[in-house]
Amino acid sequence: LCEALELNTASQLQVLDLADNLIGQKEEVSEMREGYVTGGEALGAMLAASSTLTVLDLSWNSIRGTSAKALASALKANATLTVLNLSHNRLDEDGGVAVADALEANTSLTEVRMAHCFIGAKGAIVLSQALTERNTPLSVVDFAGNVPGKVGAAALLRAVRSLRGATDLKLIGCDCGRI
Repeated sequence: LCEALELNTASQLQVLDLADNLIGQKEEVSEMREGYVTGGEALGAMLAASSTLTVLDLSWNSIRGTSAKALASALKANATLTVLNLSHNRLDEDGGVAVADALEANTSLTEVRMAHCFIGAKGAIVLSQALTERNTPLSVVDFAGNVPGKVGAAALLRAVRSLRGATDLKLIGCDCGRI
């Protein structure tokens, strides 16, 4: 699918919903077999080449590690995507940091959902820095169910307060206590 979309430059595909397809299920194979392309890496190549895709839903796909970093790299190059949903994946700290770092370079995204992705304080702090450094503010940042701790949550709140325009920041279930 990704190869077909990457090669088909005439594609007018704007919305791609691949939620709940276990795209990252074979992630560990890439660590054992040289040349194995993960689902996330294939999606990253497609995203980097896409000039029409505006909405990408990759929630509930077991995306982690190599796949998360490949998608983050593609986000830096993509100029059309406005909505990205990575919720309920296993991005962990490294994947969360990679995606957050890519948000600084990407100016087309307006909505990012990374709820329940096992991202901690470091990812939250990098995300807060990206939010303040971006040329265009995000209108929605869904970080619910992650574990930023008080320090990470406070950094996100400070970043959102400093932005021009309204930003909907979701920190539900982040166990960050009173900030």
